[in-house]
Amino acid sequence: MQRGKRTSASCEQCGVAFTPLLKDVARGQGRFCTKSCSATWSALRRTPHPQTTASRAKTAAAKRAQWADPTSGMRQMPRPIGAASPAWKGGEVRSKGRVMLYHPDHPRAWTTGYVYRALLVAEAALGRPVLRGEIVHHRNEVKDDDRPENLAVMTRGDHIRLHKKGVPRRRGTRGRFIVAPLPS
Repeated sequence: MQRGKRTSASCEQCGVAFTPLLKDVARGQGRFCTKSCSATWSALRRTPHPQTTASRAKTAAAKRAQWADPTSGMRQMPRPIGAASPAWKGGEVRSKGRVMLYHPDHPRAWTTGYVYRALLVAEAALGRPVLRGEIVHHRNEVKDDDRPENLAVMTRGDHIRLHKKGVPRRRGTRGRFIVAPLPS
């Protein structure tokens, strides 16, 4: 059982007779018997790039030589980052309501070099680094209020229990606990 109407045609590359779909022929497709014939036909008719591979390599080598030559006038450094950058805004950015500071050498720094300010304040107050399994919790739940008296360091489990405290739970249909809406 065929799904579409077909017509007979011959491949433009190898001349073999085949039966493409009529809708493909109407769209200008269905000219080749296989994908390899189509690729071969395209490769044979492709015009070569005016700049050959050898001349491209020569150009790249010349550019590298210019970069290495201090008298060429080309900048020697990659684009400046951090405080040397013209776009520097003091090393403080906001992400999801939290304040982040630029400390690229910090062990918990993101790939961009930024660390949450709350983490730095908590570490200074504790006198030790905050461990991987610990969370810095904002007691008043204002994410950018990073005063030491507003921060608490706790485990992930304690943090989850703290936020779920007072929320009644009931068993779901599959035996799991689910959060039930508070009674009005």
